[in-house]
Amino acid sequence: MSTPISEVFHIDQWQNRIGRSAPSKWGNRALGTIIGPRDACMLVELRRMVRGYMTFGDPVPTDFFLLGIGEPPSRDRTKIGGLPFWPRSRPWPHSAAHVPLPFLAQFNFRGSRDIVGELPADILLLFGHKNEPSEIVAVWQSSKCREPLVGPDDMPITPVTPCLYGTRWRTESYLDGRWPDDLILEDGSRVLEPWLLCEPLGLKIGASYFLLSRDEQLSTGERIVCSMCALPPQPGVPWQFTNRAEPLTESEAEQLTFELTGHPPDGFAVVSVAITPTGEPHVMSLEYD
Repeated sequence: MSTPISEVFHIDQWQNRIGRSAPSKWGNRALGTIIGPRDACMLVELRRMVRGYMTFGDPVPTDFFLLGIGEPPSRDRTKIGGLPFWPRSRPWPHSAAHVPLPFLAQFNFRGSRDIVGELPADILLLFGHKNEPSEIVAVWQSSKCREPLVGPDDMPITPVTPCLYGTRWRTESYLDGRWPDDLILEDGSRVLEPWLLCEPLGLKIGASYFLLSRDEQLSTGERIVCSMCALPPQPGVPWQFTNRAEPLTESEAEQLTFELTGHPPDGFAVVSVAITPTGEPHVMSLEYD
């Protein structure tokens, strides 16, 4: 079962289709990484349920990209893996050792300019190895390019897998949220890691900090414009992708997992891109235990 391909996600059209979530058999409620429609609906539902238990503070507009499986209908969409929006005539990015870097992901800011302001171009592409997130490089590319784009045979190195494309969903982050150490709802269920309701993880555009110290990580005048992290779909759960209603098997979930493997075994890594006042991208790899 598939949904119509769109560039914008309208959550009110999905909430009745997906239905309400339930606590786990252990009585817990937990928001995972925002991957697709089910995660978006759970975020909205849990935020509504915890309003009387935690303080969110001022909202900051954020665009998440809910993922579909495969190549997008247009090459300039926000995506992970697959074919980049990269002119065939433009030199391919290389490492400091002059080795071609695999294409990781790209962000299209065209629908998010009210969030990020002026940028050097519409599309930011990330190149690098998933197991070395600290060495990822970011490059700007104009969406107005009319030159032939690279095809599978033009790429000097195989892109990462899986290939996933994004549909933009406008919501909010809460950078100054406050929550109790142990958040138990009226129905007796416990909300695990409630900070994720303030700053969810995912593929997103916006001024998110993911618990990083602003004073230590950002130079004067820099601002974060986009972030990404590992994307681990779960087997047995429906509507994890915009174009896949059926639950994934364990094998399918493994094939559709995007990992950033430079993080500690019991932690996670987030790659954020800030830009300087002159528009130069600054890639930050942040690791948490």
